[in-house]
Amino acid sequence: MRIDSMEVYLAKMPLLSPWRAGHGDESAIESIFVKMVSGKLAGWGESSPLASPTCSPEWSHGVFLTVSRYLAPILLGKDIRSGRELQALLAPVKGNQFAKAALDQAWWGLHARSRSEPLWKSLGGTTAAVKVGADFGVKDSIPELLAAVEGAVKAGYLRVKLKYRPGWALEMVKAVRAAFPDLVFHVDCNSTYTLTDLDMFKALDGYRLAMIEQPLMHDDLVDHATLQKQVTTPICLDESITSGAKARKAIALESCAWINIKPAGWETSPMPWRSTNCA
Repeated sequence: MRIDSMEVYLAKMPLLSPWRAGHGDESAIESIFVKMVSGKLAGWGESSPLASPTCSPEWSHGVFLTVSRYLAPILLGKDIRSGRELQALLAPVKGNQFAKAALDQAWWGLHARSRSEPLWKSLGGTTAAVKVGADFGVKDSIPELLAAVEGAVKAGYLRVKLKYRPGWALEMVKAVRAAFPDLVFHVDCNSTYTLTDLDMFKALDGYRLAMIEQPLMHDDLVDHATLQKQVTTPICLDESITSGAKARKAIALESCAWINIKPAGWETSPMPWRSTNCA
């Protein structure tokens, strides 16, 4: 498909209540939208980095400029036949995964429309339905959190993800496990801790968590491997996995048992993918 034109937008959506996590608090979600046009067809892509580079090195205004000034011009006028070809064209620009993902999503949307089929089928999926979980940030109180988790359970969510940071840590997990003894849930640390917190991570082993997500530095693999050898709860990597190459290294180092893959939409909380080669 020849890329005839593109439009890039930056949108800000205020949140009903602050989203609180290990990296800080957010009062709005800022997203970059890309409209990619080929002939009479159009595909849309979205990327949602945070408003500031506090969790990822990328941030909303930076992604907007990177897409507008550097990436989109590379693709204009090109006849792109596959997602792999698109990524090869963007490869000279290093990193910037959030920015590239907006264009990747737009191309796949355009590709699906050209085939007159749903996106999940173009991507090789076998069903239009997926199992989803609920995701909760830091609340004002533990009773407020328990009420929110109870609502998710009653609504039929099969698993729950809880943000985890100093001051909202072991006591919070203890309360949730006591109230929901059979619930599948895990915690997301958003790179808040270091190996000096090993005793705390060992204490988490007693609460039957599905995983501990991104406990250490956002770009680390080695310390996570050290931590995984010291705890029985599976480690999940998120911010650390910025490419297929990083995923392969994490598997080789045994840095994790799970990888959380986000299609550039921050905190969309997709089902983590089980690694077949990482203990």
